[in-house]
Amino acid sequence: MQKRMLGLVVAVCMVFGFSQSAGAASFKAGETDLSLGGSVRLDSGWRFSDYGDAKLGTAEIDDKTDFFTEHPGNSRVFLKAVTGKMTGYVELGIHSGVSTRHAYAVYDLGAGNSLLVGHTWVPVSEDGPSQRLNYDDGLSYFGELSFVRGPQIRFEHSKDELTCKLAVMEARTEFEDDHYQAEDVIPAIAATLIYDDGKINITPSLYAQRYELKALDNDGQYSDDATVTTYIVSLDASLKLDPLTLSGEVWYGQNASAAADIVAGQLNASFGMPAFDGDATGQGLEDVNSYGGWVQLAMPINTGTFRVGAGYQSSEVEPSAEGYEDDMSTWAAFINYEYPIYQSFTITPEIMYANYGKNPDKNAYGDGKNDLGTDLFVGVHFQYDF
Repeated sequence: MQKRMLGLVVAVCMVFGFSQSAGAASFKAGETDLSLGGSVRLDSGWRFSDYGDAKLGTAEIDDKTDFFTEHPGNSRVFLKAVTGKMTGYVELGIHSGVSTRHAYAVYDLGAGNSLLVGHTWVPVSEDGPSQRLNYDDGLSYFGELSFVRGPQIRFEHSKDELTCKLAVMEARTEFEDDHYQAEDVIPAIAATLIYDDGKINITPSLYAQRYELKALDNDGQYSDDATVTTYIVSLDASLKLDPLTLSGEVWYGQNASAAADIVAGQLNASFGMPAFDGDATGQGLEDVNSYGGWVQLAMPINTGTFRVGAGYQSSEVEPSAEGYEDDMSTWAAFINYEYPIYQSFTITPEIMYANYGKNPDKNAYGDGKNDLGTDLFVGVHFQYDF
């Protein structure tokens, strides 16, 4: 199925991409200006896995080498329509199926003001490093603060070098389970202020949400209600020198994984999540603090761009008890070279190292062992934008 969908993407690419010059195809329908485009992506290379103390399966394999050729999951096609002061945008992701990445409308209010309604990125920590292998995640789970796209109402004001964005959206309540039900959910708030003079970019941002967890049990360990409060503050910045560009991000938050995507896959499934700490008569919710960041250096070489970057994140471990780590952390580093082959077709050879840190339980794998291991990716990212 995945190969068939990728074939469909390639066919769309050929029809609407190679038949045009580089960039989206533009045309008119009455008074409406339309643009159609997209991106096709593929990764290929080797993954060298060291499973640390975690091992692999019943055979307890210590390490493994895999060759992969895979779709990173973020190929897409988009349609943009502009008529008068109204702009509409729809973008569909194509992987093993079709999903909606973006679907929103923007109305130009004049004087640098606009109003967006629909499904798109949360306006927090919008910059990210250009790390490609391992599903084109850009150091997500290794320092990059990443939010999923979501429905929102967003006001934006721009004047000179300053842009302000303020969004109201539905809070994420994935922390509820069989014992609790989310209620009294307050809309989440996201805000960012961007200063950009063409050389220096400084972007502080804030996210906050709050909701109640109603206990579904009348007595026992899961009989206490709880409040989940999340706030995250971040700062993105970049400095353009000749010929270097230095960029980075730092962030700090409480119960950050209740709203953002900083959980490092299944290995650190509790990373940055609030934790229940109690006994058989009831549980209290322990707020968990996390922080992280990344840095990247980019430099043009010949017709391509050389990049090197690294990221790190850390989270408290709750409940604090004997036999548990004080905190858990992950980090990664990469080096790549993005080289244009033809118009908007690029290849990016890359080496990426990821360290998954330790399981919060010091004895997770017996005899005081809790190392979660590492991965080394060596390969090439292929991308055609049309």
